[in-house]
Order: sequence, then C-alpha cells, then structure tokens
Amino acid sequence: VYALALWLIILFFNDITAMKVTLSGLSRLLSLIQLMVLSVSLQTYSQNYLKIMPLGNSITFDQYMVDTRGTGDKISYRYKLYQDLTDAGYDFDFIGSERSGCNYLHITPRDYSDNAGFPGIDPPQLLTLLQTGLNYAVNPLGTCELPLCPQNYLTYYQPDVILLHIGTVGLTSKAIADNYLNAITQILDAIDAYEAGAGKTVTVFLAQIINRA
Repeated sequence: VYALALWLIILFFNDITAMKVTLSGLSRLLSLIQLMVLSVSLQTYSQNYLKIMPLGNSITFDQYMVDTRGTGDKISYRYKLYQDLTDAGYDFDFIGSERSGCNYLHITPRDYSDNAGFPGIDPPQLLTLLQTGLNYAVNPLGTCELPLCPQNYLTYYQPDVILLHIGTVGLTSKAIADNYLNAITQILDAIDAYEAGAGKTVTVFLAQIINRA
C-alpha cells in the first residue's frame, strides 16, 4: 500500500447547534491525487477504468450535524475531484455502498455519487465494517452495508485507489487518539491483506487529521 499523508486545507466550524465542514483551498491536494491517479492508471487492472473509493466518515459523505440539504446536494471534495479527473481525461469510477451528491455528480453510465463515507463512524467501527460489511456507527446491532453480511467490504468493491479520511468522530482525549491510531494501523493492514489477495497494487491517500482547534 502506498500511504500518503496529505495536508487537507479545511475550515472547521463547530458550535452547539451545528458542525459544518467546509473544504477549500484543495487545488494542491487534488493535483497530487491526479498525479497519483496517472501513475496508477499506467498499471493493468481487470477492468479498463480505475475504481476509486472515497472512504471515511461524514466529511467524505458530506453530512453536517444540523443539515437541511438533500442527499443529492452533498458533494464533499468528491465533486471537485470528479471535475478535475474528468477534465484531465481519466477513465474512473467512484465506488462504495453509500450515495450522495447525485444533483452534481453524474449517475450514468456510472454512478459517481457512490462513496464509502459513513456519517458518525470512528476508526474501530470502520475497521469492523471493512472486515464484515457491518456498520455499528448508527445501529448498535449493526447495519449491513452489503447485499450479504458478513463479508469483506474491500473484496466486494475491489478498489484500485482508496482516499481515506478518518478519525474526527469522538476525538476528545489522548487515550482515544491512541486507540484510533491503532485502529487506523489495522485498517491499513486490512488494505494490505486485500491487496495481497487481489494480486494488485492499491494506492492509498491517508489524510492528516483536520485541525479542530
């Protein structure tokens, strides 16, 4: 796995009534992603296009704590990345079990609103989801995010590129941070295991945690 720590330039607003994440100044980040996508696109895969998995929590899905927007308007960084990759002539698809942003992202011939952003999920829960397909973030009994669970989420979707941004939910102490670090390490190990089983190289963009100060 090629894990790249990226500086996300994000303005973060958090008060008692709402949590709003605004993505801005991402031109350098998106340019770097384009460069890496180019290097990945030179490799050979079973399909003739790149499968890109935006993986994370509400920032990836684009969900505020108090949010009156419809799901079709929730685009996160994915719409700008979609525009840049499309304009550059790349053949790709966004993949995952969740859907948001269809008012901006084309849904034919491929559904570019697909993503793997799970609002409220933390790193240990995301690790469990990747291993089993079960999401415990909003349902203590677990919600199956695949047609059948348990099964491996990555094996089901077979990504070539993973954009991983995780660790902002419930991060209130060093002990939790240490637990999250261990879980993220295991997430990367799980991607390594998928990579080995699939017999291909998977490029991972690992975002640095956003500044919540």
